[in-house]
Amino acid sequence: MPDPVFEPDPATTPDPSKVKVLRGSPPGIRNAQVHYRAAGGILGRKTVPRSQAQSALLKYHDKDGYDQEQVMTLSEAEHFLREARTRAEAADVEEAARHAAVDLVCPHCKVRRQYAGAMSFMLGEMALMGGVKALSQDAVVQHAYRCPVCGSTEFFADGFLRHPIQ
Repeated sequence: MPDPVFEPDPATTPDPSKVKVLRGSPPGIRNAQVHYRAAGGILGRKTVPRSQAQSALLKYHDKDGYDQEQVMTLSEAEHFLREARTRAEAADVEEAARHAAVDLVCPHCKVRRQYAGAMSFMLGEMALMGGVKALSQDAVVQHAYRCPVCGSTEFFADGFLRHPIQ
């Protein structure tokens, strides 16, 4: 089951006053939220349920991490949310194809490997006398899948696939 796209989901929540976009935002936009607005309140605009809204306010962090706001019409806000859902669904299809291409069957035992968890490895260089010359501050996260019969292990770098692979 794919992760949700919105919180709350406007398709299942009857009349949200704001919608947080969890995934599917356009490139360069993070932490997007659509707030439905109407006249009133201390500053002249207030957040209201969608059915009472006259406009929408898109709040987000740009690619440099700065907070941004953009006033939108209701139809522009709905278009933004539809596009986010479309991007998220396309990402789900792409991820399913990548997961399907991964073969977790142990080549030695012909048994499916089991997820053993995420493991962090410190980076370093070997010294001349067999010790560790220098450890960096960087840790490489790898997701491990281990054969329950022979113990052979296969690693996948973090950030390319969602783990565990089903």
